[in-house]
Amino acid sequence: MSGTGSLRVGLDFIKEWYHNKDAIVYTPDPTWPTHRGIATRAGFPWKNYRYYDKAKKGFDLVGMLEDLDKAPSESIVMLHVCAHNPTGCDPSKEDWQKILEVVKRKKHLAMFDSAY
Repeated sequence: MSGTGSLRVGLDFIKEWYHNKDAIVYTPDPTWPTHRGIATRAGFPWKNYRYYDKAKKGFDLVGMLEDLDKAPSESIVMLHVCAHNPTGCDPSKEDWQKILEVVKRKKHLAMFDSAY
C-alpha cells in the first residue's frame, strides 16, 4: 500500500477508535496537498503548523514548536520522516528530540508519512 493509502487507512482507523473525537489533524505548511484531502475525507478538520521559513529558506523549528505547543492536547500531528515534500528540509536529530518533547507533553498522536 502506498503512503497515501496507508495514511487514509490510518486516519479512518483513528477516526473510529481514537478517544479524542474532536481531534484536529495538524499538517506542515507547506506539505503535499493530498495530506489535507486525506484528513478531510476521513472526517477530520485540519490546520497547518509552520514548517518552512521562506525568508531563511529553511526549516522553521521555532514556528513548528510554537504551533504544536498551542494546538489542543491530543491533536493528531502529521510528520514527514525524511525528504520533506515539497521543501526537502528535514529536522536534525536534535530538532527531532525537541519535537518529540512537545508531542509527548501535549499527548499528541503522531502520524508519519514515509514516502521514500
